Amino acid sequence: MSDTFRTMMEKEMTSVRSRGHCCKSWHEGYGLMLEEVDEFWDEVKKRPKARDRVNALRELVQIATLCERIAIDLALVDDYEKKQQAAEDQLLREVGFEPGEFR
Repeated sequence: MSDTFRTMMEKEMTSVRSRGHCCKSWHEGYGLMLEEVDEFWDEVKKRPKARDRVNALRELVQIATLCERIAIDLALVDDYEKKQQAAEDQLLREVGFEPGEFR
């Protein structure tokens, strides 16, 4: 990911965070996603010379940021991290170590 794109995402995420949770359910997250993808699709459907490349980039930044925010709001990131930690702990136990020894 380019630094410019990442910087744009960070600014967008700051804006999104200031508004609180973006979604409370999987269905709501999906609806928000469709809305953003449709806005990008509006640019895609235009003739190549009529496309607004800056607006297309903004829409892609919003889509990427929204993906991250939905994952956070639905606790998918927390669930993934817990499963990863449990798997690492299990592996350590299997080779004879206690998980806390390396933290």
